[in-house]
Amino acid sequence: MAVNLNPRLVPWLLRGSVLAVATYYGVWGGEYSMWDVRRLRTQVEAESLRVVRSRAETDSIRTLARSLENDPATIERVARVRFGMIREGEMLVRFVDMDTVGRDGRLATLP
Repeated sequence: MAVNLNPRLVPWLLRGSVLAVATYYGVWGGEYSMWDVRRLRTQVEAESLRVVRSRAETDSIRTLARSLENDPATIERVARVRFGMIREGEMLVRFVDMDTVGRDGRLATLP
């Protein structure tokens, strides 16, 4: 028994079927489905944030480098804090945790 369809209805059914298949393929299938696009957008946002942070860090490092090259006060501060340098006539005082001092009063060495 054959189904008797209205000839005007066949093109609309065909278009609807093609549209349904295309929609399904666009959402669920293909190389980049909607879920892949959503995941990629999240990754792009995360990487953009990393780029912003890296640029800020780069700018602060450049500023520090310029200060170390040109600013005598910065150079002196680094020399005092990092290398323990003192000016002539000054006395260096260091506070040591008692757990690191041996019985003879010297700093204990690491094992």
